[in-house]
Order: sequence, then structure tokens, then C-alpha cells
Amino acid sequence: MRFNFRLAKVSRTHLKDMEIKELPRVFSGHETFPLRQSWLSKLNKIADNSMINKKLFSEDNLVATFGVGKNMVASMRHWGLACGMFVEKDEYLCLTPHYERLFRSDLVDRGQGQRTYLALDPFFERYDSVWFVHWRLAAFPLRSTTWFWLFNRISSPTFTKEDLLQSLTTFLEATEGKASDTTLLRDVETCLRSYIPKLDAKGGVEDASDSLLVELGLLREDKRGFYSFKRGPKPTLSPAFFAFCLAEYWEKKHQGSNQLSFELISYADSSPGKVFKLDDESLMDFIDQIEKITKGLFSWSSTAGVRQLVRDEKLYQLLKAKGDEDYLLDMFCRGYE
Repeated sequence: MRFNFRLAKVSRTHLKDMEIKELPRVFSGHETFPLRQSWLSKLNKIADNSMINKKLFSEDNLVATFGVGKNMVASMRHWGLACGMFVEKDEYLCLTPHYERLFRSDLVDRGQGQRTYLALDPFFERYDSVWFVHWRLAAFPLRSTTWFWLFNRISSPTFTKEDLLQSLTTFLEATEGKASDTTLLRDVETCLRSYIPKLDAKGGVEDASDSLLVELGLLREDKRGFYSFKRGPKPTLSPAFFAFCLAEYWEKKHQGSNQLSFELISYADSSPGKVFKLDDESLMDFIDQIEKITKGLFSWSSTAGVRQLVRDEKLYQLLKAKGDEDYLLDMFCRGYE
């Protein structure tokens, strides 16, 4: 029996474009637990040589090590993969380069011999690290379809849980995807609780520190069951980290172009403006600093009323000489200097 919810404004034609058809359809794995404050740091601690043997997650000793139940251990594994901290390689979960730079020191710089690095944020205390997790979940999802959908495809000023559910149901029907009503409901509830503090019976905040993403202040519950995005300035989002996200979006979505319009940066799926819920003025505040931060790689142009960023192709090719991933990794690390 399908949900009979108020239909969100979703275009079926728009749902059939190639990028949306290729969107991962993963709505479970978190065991209904939002990603918690200490979980990524705990996962890093059990990584040996930046790898975790998958068998560890089926053994009881991790329950004692983490001080949580088996369902939470499974949830931690899910979040480690969902936010791109690990990738699966044979029997191991392997730490990815960005998180390796966050948590680890004394790394090997491939192609340049041995170099010593200090961990950028070993205790996961900096806001940009939390923004990075959100960016991974909502911009280019691996196992977080609902997170992407919420921040890219829900545009109403105010929405309900039922609106989000119906929108996802329409997406699945249009793309021949499958998920049970119960699975979708649990995923939507987990997603919303990831960004909004859990309330007690009297309406007070029960534990604002429980979920890692709550501190970003991206969502609010205006009244019971009605939600809205907090659009506008994001004081905890650094201009340097914004520059990295812009570079990654440009690389993944518009690599062949040396120009990027303001409209794409602001309104397109997976764009920094959309994922971070920036209004036009806040977005321009970041763009005004982009040329200095990127040392001339990106510059702003508004000739003849056309508002766009322009990429210096000579500098771009020089920076990419080490490879696409190294170029973006360097941009990422620069934000922590």
C-alpha cells in the first residue's frame, strides 16, 4: 500500500534526465541512527595503516571498543562509507585521501618520494570538517540518496516529512527504482534528525550535540512537523573550503568549460550555492574572495551583464599536472592552512 501524501511539486520529465537516473538509490544501512559526533574519529582509531578489516564489524570486540550496541557498530560502518571516509577494497575498508589528510600524519606523497604531513584536523574539531561531511552526503552521494534529494530537489519555502517522502516516491516510480514504504520513512526521518536537534516531550532540545550535522544550522522545524531551510550567510563555512567545493563541483560537472555562470553555482544540483543553502548575497560574498584565495585560478567577470567565474586555463593545466585527484586534494588542504 503506497503513501497517500500531499504531492510535492516534482516534474516527472525533469526526473528522467541522465544524471538523476544514475543517482544511487540507497535508503538504508544507518540503522536509523544519524551520524554522531565522535564516530568518524573512532573509526579512524581502529584503522591499521589506513585500513580496517571488514571482519572487525562482525566481531563482538568492537561493541566493547566503541561502547555501543551491534546496530550502532553497523551504523558507524555505513556512515564511514556514506560520507566517503572509506572505500571498499576486497576485505578491507580503506581510508580515502581527504580523510587521510584530516586524520593522519607522516603520509607518503605519491610521485615525490617521502614527505612528512601533519594531520589537518586529527580530533575532527573544525567546522570545515563537518561541512565536508555534509558536502559528501548532499552533493555527490554514495549511500545518501535522501540527503541529496532534500538539499537539491526540495525547493518549497516550507515542507513536511510527507512532502519529502512523496517526492522520493515519485523519483523512484519515474526511474523504476524500488524501496519499501517503511524503508523510505525511516530514511527520511533519519535524514531530518541529522540536521535538527531531537526535542523532548515539552518541545525543548533533548541533545543538540548528538548528531554531527546539527551544528551546521541548515534546517529548522518552524512548528511541529513543518520544516524550512536556513538560507543565507554561513559564518562557519570558510572561504577557502568554499573554494575547494566550487573547484570539485566544476571538475565533476563542467570540467570541459573554463566559464561557470552564477546561476549554475547558485541553483544547479550539487552546486555550493544549493547544497549550502546560500542566498545570492551570501554567495557573492564568497565569490568576491575567490580570486585571492585561489591565487588567480578563478576570477569573477560580469561583462555585458553576464555574471560568471572564469578559470585561468594555463594555471589550471599546471595545477592538474599531478593528476585530477591531487589537484582537488591540494585545494582541500589549502583550506586548513
